[in-house]
Amino acid sequence: MNQKETIWRGDFLVFLLISLLYYINNYMLNPIIAGYSESLGGSGQMIGLISGAMSAVALFFTPVSGPLADRLDRKKLAVFSFCLLLLANVGYTMAGNVWILFACRVIQGFGFSFSSVILSTVVSTMFDSAYVGKALSIYTMVQAVGQALGPSVGLMARDSLGYRLTFGIDVVLMAVCLALILFSRNFGSKPVRKGSFRISLDSIFLVRLLPVAVTCFVCGLVLHVIQSYLDPFAALTGHTAGVNVFFTVYAGALLVSRAVLTRWMDRLSLGTFVLFCVPLTVLGLVTVQFQASWPVLQLGAVLCAVGIGSMQTMSQVFLVKNAGEDQRGVANSTYYMGMNLGHTLGGYLGGVWIAGSSARWFFLYFIVFAVLPLLCALVFRRMYFSVKKVA
Repeated sequence: MNQKETIWRGDFLVFLLISLLYYINNYMLNPIIAGYSESLGGSGQMIGLISGAMSAVALFFTPVSGPLADRLDRKKLAVFSFCLLLLANVGYTMAGNVWILFACRVIQGFGFSFSSVILSTVVSTMFDSAYVGKALSIYTMVQAVGQALGPSVGLMARDSLGYRLTFGIDVVLMAVCLALILFSRNFGSKPVRKGSFRISLDSIFLVRLLPVAVTCFVCGLVLHVIQSYLDPFAALTGHTAGVNVFFTVYAGALLVSRAVLTRWMDRLSLGTFVLFCVPLTVLGLVTVQFQASWPVLQLGAVLCAVGIGSMQTMSQVFLVKNAGEDQRGVANSTYYMGMNLGHTLGGYLGGVWIAGSSARWFFLYFIVFAVLPLLCALVFRRMYFSVKKVA
């Protein structure tokens, strides 16, 4: 791809459409699963089990999906994973009890563990290395649009149509995605690595880039804490003004910041982004902790979106660009393993600490985690502040 060419090709536009529908589907499901579980008679423990089942299953299978994406036909893997997601959505529309719902959630987690890695690997192999950062940044912008639209569409559809018809919409979305994948002529480059898959740590995880995986872990942890515990935190403190639009503002700021920073993803080092993003994240957590009015809370949403969102995207770009052509799948699975581990630990610690502290200093506790990428950047300066491929 020479300098006169553009990434805005037809195959890339089709890929972005698939990604948009995929993320709208995911974010439509997230805010209504717990309510659906309760409507089927689920206990509090069962509701929590169903809610966390997808991330737990994804964390378990993600180490397998990356290496497979480097060896097998990515289009066939995508068809396989989207068939699982379609099956899960069909199951949601027919679920008559919480155990069927739980089974569907497990199937969704299995499909999600492959689909997310496959999509990230495909977009990172569509273009030359010089354009990977820009392509991934645009891809994550589409993810931000799905994050902004999905929850609102899901909640409005549930309120007007009910749970089953809302899940029916998700069935249509996944069916369209599957059709677009089947008829897509270019779904990323063909895998470079050949031969059988031998299980080893290096084959499923980029060990030499472990400090960067720590940054991914922190992004997943802080993001999950904000997404899952802002509402109960606001209820405990009595400062509920603006909570209902917090994530819309967050997603909007995420979209704008990624659009602005896209051109810098291939030019600046990860360390430069960390120096910029960590203080914003810390300030965002402080703002959310002490907010007592609508404007202050929305300022916290903007600070967290720019801080966490930019650092999250840049860490993925860094892993992909330093993995080599034959390990793009492993790079993306490394990224998602870090993120999923952060989601899992963030959910657990958040529940323990908000119950034990009654929300006193709740978000401030997580500043300890938020500064870890800065410590990694200072200790591993050569890795973090290099704009070239790290040996």
